[in-house]
Amino acid sequence: MKKNFVFLCLSFIACLSLSGQNKGKTIIELPLTWHDGYGPFELFGFGLGLQPEETMYNPWDSAEAKLKGIPTDWKETRIGYIETDRYQFEYQRFHAGEITLDSFEWLQKTWDWTPDTTRLSKVPMKCRIGLAAGKDADGQIWMVVDRNNNGDLSDDSPFIPIHFDDYMKDRNEALKHAFPVTYEKLQGGKITETRILLLLFCDVMDGWYIFSFPQYATTRLDGQLIGIHGGGAYLGYQRTAIAWMNDNNGEAKEKIDWRETIGMNEYLQMDTVCYKNLGVDPNRNVLLLQRMEETAGKLSSTQEWFRAIDLAGTDYKTKAEISLEGYRGKYVFLEFWSQTCGGCLREMPNIKNLYERVNKDKVEFIGVISDSSVRTIDKLIQKYGITWPQVFSDATNPINKAYGIIGSPTTFLINPDGIIIAKNLLSQELEEKLKEMNVLE
Repeated sequence: MKKNFVFLCLSFIACLSLSGQNKGKTIIELPLTWHDGYGPFELFGFGLGLQPEETMYNPWDSAEAKLKGIPTDWKETRIGYIETDRYQFEYQRFHAGEITLDSFEWLQKTWDWTPDTTRLSKVPMKCRIGLAAGKDADGQIWMVVDRNNNGDLSDDSPFIPIHFDDYMKDRNEALKHAFPVTYEKLQGGKITETRILLLLFCDVMDGWYIFSFPQYATTRLDGQLIGIHGGGAYLGYQRTAIAWMNDNNGEAKEKIDWRETIGMNEYLQMDTVCYKNLGVDPNRNVLLLQRMEETAGKLSSTQEWFRAIDLAGTDYKTKAEISLEGYRGKYVFLEFWSQTCGGCLREMPNIKNLYERVNKDKVEFIGVISDSSVRTIDKLIQKYGITWPQVFSDATNPINKAYGIIGSPTTFLINPDGIIIAKNLLSQELEEKLKEMNVLE
């Protein structure tokens, strides 16, 4: 009884009206408990760009920022950094005079970022981790990480990285290769040194490296357990994903599929009430949720059974105006892809085959292209015989950002009423859905 009373008091105190864009709206702050490992979440990593030392540093970098102690007996040596909070890193560089106001404003515009000074420190913090990779005389790949974050690799032990494909399906086995590193973060208004596990992989294709921070958090909403998964990477939690930790019977889930997670600005449902995921505030160590007045059918999101976020643009080839609203009354298959996405290109012949067979009075396909050059896209459109509408997502029309796209291919199937009925369908799954809908000729 005492525990329940304390929790209710905390829940009451946590219901706040915050300033800014959420002024006057009910915001709930839920305190977090952190855990090592992935818990029920899938192993998730991010690509790590490494470069030769002579091309790594630019005029923005101070002499003090350069990594020391790089092994001299390696061949094809490359170095890089894992930024635990890239916003903090750029913010402190600006205030240290390492980048100009024009450059700082350019970053804000590019990232669509308004610095929140309550979460940032003008005093420099150790918010990135240096590392190097190279080959020995036999061609074996080695890596070394600045585990104590002192800017010097000479006091750290090199190791042979594991291969991503060998471990991506076995979280527990992969965790045996994780090791602790230190960094600094702002918490409670104070700079705090923090320890966290880091896991590094070498892809089967030499030269590709992947990193992950095995960490997740838990909290409760009205007694129900919520898991917080930051994508397994960036600790600034700009991409916070959350999920219910228990099934409908109240039993703890052994595994949470990534498709079950609720991303930033998506909605967590409890009975008929929707809560918008506003992400984690690492300074105050809380998950922020916004209680919504509307029900799921009236809210726009990238989730199944929510209204699809409208998009507008110009068809790349015909220059015709394209929007989801313009296709009301039809099913729409929406595919986000890019020239560098191997999975997208492998799927393209199958997508083309389905488009040729579909009843176009009932269904339309729309491609959204990003991170691609016009010249390359011209060649790909010709190579794969793409005839369905294609719209570019770029700085002037950031469709990818509106949809929270962090990887390709990402797909959505939208019904004639504008509601998402399925997402992340591959071509074979899409074909089955189209057969069910009786729209294949």
